[in-house]
Amino acid sequence: QIEETKSEFDKELEPDFILFTGDNIAHNVWEDTQEEVVYYTRTIIDTMERSFGKDTPIYPAIGNHEKAPVDEYYGPESVLLNGLAEIFKPYLSDEAYETFKKYGYYSMLHKNTNLRIISLNCLVCDTMNFNLIFDASQAKDMYDWLENELKKAEKNN
Repeated sequence: QIEETKSEFDKELEPDFILFTGDNIAHNVWEDTQEEVVYYTRTIIDTMERSFGKDTPIYPAIGNHEKAPVDEYYGPESVLLNGLAEIFKPYLSDEAYETFKKYGYYSMLHKNTNLRIISLNCLVCDTMNFNLIFDASQAKDMYDWLENELKKAEKNN
């Protein structure tokens, strides 16, 4: 059971935003289903929202342990990407949400600033993902997208 009150640690923290880097589940990942991994992420985000409030932006990134089985990313992973996208939807712009839901990566400006958050899907370049031996096009597509995002950001200062 998760304690409902703030700890002394939580009371001292007032972050401007949280970078949620994934890999949040227990590392006995061979025992988990994809639905369980999404559920665990929801539980962690619920706890963070109770601790820091729903107004503190959370910017997610997908770690290699978000996939069940671990490292086995094939492409359109709807249970993983749809599940995580719904959890983080309140924190993402519409465009970032759609990109995250489709590809697992996104770019967006932090609210009221010129700070651009760019999050990559590490599963498409994970050296333990042996599916990349047969098709590395997703990694190429992501890096082409990243190059375009960086060019746009540079153009916009």
